[in-house]
Amino acid sequence: MIHRLALALTVVLLGNQSLWSQAESWRAGIVKIQAKGLAAGTGFVVALRPNLAIIVTSAHVVEGDNQPEVRFHARESVKFTANVRAHPPVQEPRGIALLYVSDPPPEVRVIPPQSKLEWKPSEGTPGSVAGYPMPRAAFSVLPASVSSYASVDLIVSAATGEGFSGGPVLIDGKVAGMIYAKEGATGLAVSAAAINIFLRQAFNKPIEWGTQPAASPAARTDKPNSKIASAANWNQAGQVTPQNVTAISWSGPNPNLPYGMFVRTGQTTWKDDNYQYKLLKQTGQTLQLQTIGANYVLAFDLSSGAIQQYDPAISSWQATGRILQTSTAATGWMATRFTLGKSSRVFQYQQNKTWLDGQVQLQEVQRTDWSVTLSGTYPSSRNPIDIHFDLLTLKAFITTNRAAPTELGAITQWQ
Repeated sequence: MIHRLALALTVVLLGNQSLWSQAESWRAGIVKIQAKGLAAGTGFVVALRPNLAIIVTSAHVVEGDNQPEVRFHARESVKFTANVRAHPPVQEPRGIALLYVSDPPPEVRVIPPQSKLEWKPSEGTPGSVAGYPMPRAAFSVLPASVSSYASVDLIVSAATGEGFSGGPVLIDGKVAGMIYAKEGATGLAVSAAAINIFLRQAFNKPIEWGTQPAASPAARTDKPNSKIASAANWNQAGQVTPQNVTAISWSGPNPNLPYGMFVRTGQTTWKDDNYQYKLLKQTGQTLQLQTIGANYVLAFDLSSGAIQQYDPAISSWQATGRILQTSTAATGWMATRFTLGKSSRVFQYQQNKTWLDGQVQLQEVQRTDWSVTLSGTYPSSRNPIDIHFDLLTLKAFITTNRAAPTELGAITQWQ
């Protein structure tokens, strides 16, 4: 059961790496694609080479645009230009397009395929679909199970509307297929096996799905949020308590293998990549979370680092892993106010995803575990402006008219 309750969110600290340096496992391989004159679509990274990310998407997502704009989910505040290197006729609905992006962010990861034996999943196999559905084109994950598998088609139980095209069908954090259309209340996907054949035939030299540089990704030069504890002393002197902890990363049965992360989304609510949780109990150094809609309970001992799960089927507690890292930093899900720099410029949440910067009203367009992005138009500017608050570097960035982001100021206070 722990594999179903677990996330594929490997945002863990190992050695001297910090929490921000590894985006949430498979999420760090998701890409938003915007071709000229078309609605936004989705893609995902299948290989990384030095200074190069190789992405696949559905052919109609980039129809007529050989240099679409892309944003990596690992760092959505920055825009990149992709080069379409292979593009079949758009008349083929299952067509796959191949994109190259130079100098991707170091946080980007490859999303691996299912193993060959698993490329024909059985009916009812649980999974999820990720993408940027319209009309808001905001990152979304839908639960989905396999309805059927026929030839190169994988049919899943999710209404994958416009914007999901090119997005992965994920089973246990690995790609089982890629969405290319919607049919009623189901999504149609080309199988991972067919994608792999395409990659091996796209050029004279086959592309090996899952390839990435052997060297560790380059570290960011900015300073991470000091409220994120170091890996060596993640709970020194009991400074992290059930009351102030906001994120818990952990390992599974293999103590050296990063497995996932739980993030606080409110005073009594938490989430991982697949489930929502409610706070059941917090006493001393122990935190208990219960899966919403189920009876499974997870207990985190912040003193010893032990994690246990209560299985109602056998009415007993079972050891499930170890805590690798904790954080007391404010998360994007909880933030309602930001103060910038010496000028004490304040951005205040109002209601219904609206914020105020003085008298200017801004719309919240995205929240992630460690960031909030707002958009709006100021009297001094004709074009919409995006403001991105990064809670891991404690900096705010501004983007205007598709230009590269510039630093707006340091986040001096937030809540």
